[in-house]
Amino acid sequence: MITQDEDGSFTVRSGDINIFLGIVEEQSKVYTENLEKENLDKSNLGNIIRINNNQIFPPYICTLFSALYLEAFIYDYCARKDSTSLAKTLDKLDPPNKWLIGTKLINGTGIDSSKKSYQDLKNLFSLRNKLAHSKTKQIDMENSDNNIRNKNFLEPIEYLNIIKEILKELLLTDENDIYTKLIIHRLEGNITV
Repeated sequence: MITQDEDGSFTVRSGDINIFLGIVEEQSKVYTENLEKENLDKSNLGNIIRINNNQIFPPYICTLFSALYLEAFIYDYCARKDSTSLAKTLDKLDPPNKWLIGTKLINGTGIDSSKKSYQDLKNLFSLRNKLAHSKTKQIDMENSDNNIRNKNFLEPIEYLNIIKEILKELLLTDENDIYTKLIIHRLEGNITV
């Protein structure tokens, strides 16, 4: 992460947060490749093996790692902008409220809770909670549609869009955050990290 100090100098910080985003990006790619069956026929054996090994269920992986990324992001954002004490203050809140309150405490105006990006953020954490607190369900063996996977999950690319849109919302409250700008550019395909 890159932050600009008051004197104009830059500070570079490092952590595992980009690994979470990278996993979501990779799973979205794997999912898309697997859906494009005509590409599989033209693929080399190594690519087919990689797709099969990674094709657990990308919507689950993307749900979990998008949530991990966004929760780590807001925690780190607050720590970068203020201190770890503010981030620890927010620790007891659910992640969507961390985004609301954290951005408000840092910037005076928080992200807009009436926007679609915030509603999508809440939906993401609701889906994450369904996975994290999952319980087995009895299956009706007579029913031919026994897909036990939750049908409410999003397409992997939609998780990347949620991340991008909530970060754009953050930029409305803090237009000078360099790291947020870099991640948006990355998600828009303008840079690779």
